[in-house]
Amino acid sequence: MTPLLIPGEEAIRRLADILWNAEPSEDLLSQARLGHFTTTDDLYGAARQMLADPQARRGLATFYRLWLRLEGAFHLEKDPQLFPPFSPMVGNDIETETEAFAVNVTLMPGGTFTELMTAPYSYINERIAPIYGLSGISGYDLRKVALDPKQRAGLLTQPAVLAITQNRVLITRRCAIPMIGVAAARARKTAVLPAAFATVRTMATRIAATHQAAKNPSVVATIHASLFGT
Repeated sequence: MTPLLIPGEEAIRRLADILWNAEPSEDLLSQARLGHFTTTDDLYGAARQMLADPQARRGLATFYRLWLRLEGAFHLEKDPQLFPPFSPMVGNDIETETEAFAVNVTLMPGGTFTELMTAPYSYINERIAPIYGLSGISGYDLRKVALDPKQRAGLLTQPAVLAITQNRVLITRRCAIPMIGVAAARARKTAVLPAAFATVRTMATRIAATHQAAKNPSVVATIHASLFGT
């Protein structure tokens, strides 16, 4: 067990802000004031309790939208000659795609950071399908669709992240993800450049492998490390 580096009440407030996008419950605050949260093991127990609450889906959606700056996709402007399928509706859909993917991986039993970074599937509808070079998908509801693992690997190869983070660096306290040069992987009329995706896929795999080697593979544990320095 590792002692927390900050008071238990502050830790619970930070955790609730990330996982619920809200204040912690009075019950959790009372436990914190009684000294029930002094180690990382104590806090993992609180995190599991919070994730079992329906508020977690909303809170995690906000967390990923802020971390990845997803709101920018809706406002992207694309040359209609180069990107005929792109529109504000597509921008909104690719935002929602990444949000749905990240939240579902985080909340799934045994969801890991490796899954978040390397999973060869996403949540797609008929407006997004052409970006992936897919056909036969109809309707505007997002559905889980398997993708070619040689082309796609988790968050970093999703259209919203690629479009928003081009020529930038996405940073967490413990991990810098260089995105310079990813602009080359912007959505084409039917597919995206496989060479650029191969580079991003390799980078994502290495990041995930680092977390596995550190024996810290869960998504929540990764968020926890960024928040509390443990």
